[in-house]
Amino acid sequence: IVDAHLSVYTGTGVDMEKRGYTYTEAIAYLGVKRRAFDTHIRPRLPAPTPCGTTRAFERADLDRAWEQYRASRGAATDGN
Repeated sequence: IVDAHLSVYTGTGVDMEKRGYTYTEAIAYLGVKRRAFDTHIRPRLPAPTPCGTTRAFERADLDRAWEQYRASRGAATDGN
């Protein structure tokens, strides 16, 4: 079972952080709505990596895009 919010596989006997996120998982990971993601975050991201029949966004790229968005809004980046 994948818990996109916590970015950890659970129930598999192995707990590990995810590195690649589908479009839907990336939105859930950041906790934003689809339109906000498409408008404010996605333009800051590199193209997702093709992987089989899906495309994956890197967790580090999502984090970087989020911080860039926060900085552009004048938000503190100390976790508040």
